[in-house]
Amino acid sequence: MKRFRSALPVCGLVLLVAGCNVIGAIAGKAPKPDILAAYKGMAGKTAGIMVYVDPSTQMDFPSLHLDIANSLEAKLKDAQKVQAEDKLVDLAGTTFPYQPRSFVRYQKEHPGIEALPITEVAPRLGVQRLIYVQVNSFSTRADGTIAMFLGQIDVTLQVVEVENGVATIAYNEPAIRVKFPKKSPQEGELNKSDQYMYVGTVGEVTTELAVRFFQHPDYSMGVADPDAN
Repeated sequence: MKRFRSALPVCGLVLLVAGCNVIGAIAGKAPKPDILAAYKGMAGKTAGIMVYVDPSTQMDFPSLHLDIANSLEAKLKDAQKVQAEDKLVDLAGTTFPYQPRSFVRYQKEHPGIEALPITEVAPRLGVQRLIYVQVNSFSTRADGTIAMFLGQIDVTLQVVEVENGVATIAYNEPAIRVKFPKKSPQEGELNKSDQYMYVGTVGEVTTELAVRFFQHPDYSMGVADPDAN
């Protein structure tokens, strides 16, 4: 399978789509077996992406939910094109009728939905598959310090299937943890920036989320350096 391109977000509502490949070449000479999609119910369905960020984190990173949703949708659409060329069907016929900002607007206009199970919310959104991402934690600094930079995020991924007005959670994966840069020491790095860590961490986690939805080679994954674009 060919590589799909990333759509790395920047702080604010503007999504940086620079065309950087987020997945590198397969290590070694012998090809490894493809990794199958973890969730296989997207083909032929209408889909949407909703991201929940707790209020304290949202205060520090006000566009985080929109940036994650935009980046993830862009990567799924890019992978869909590659799959079509390779005659794979995981995302065949999947459509995204509403842009991520529509779901963000719905969240703002209906703050009470935060107290409801997502299975009660999903049937109201007009899609058959809701990709629901809960951000459990997010930071651009290493633990216990304000001087050292390290991107860290922990998310829960759920896919809610809506059929005949009834919603069920068909896929649930908690504790998807990513750090950026992947090879950075846990104590963090000097001479970076919060924006650098923000962009890289969002790009890294949305790659991790995207590959749950389609068959892909066993790549060594990692986003490109945002400063290179």
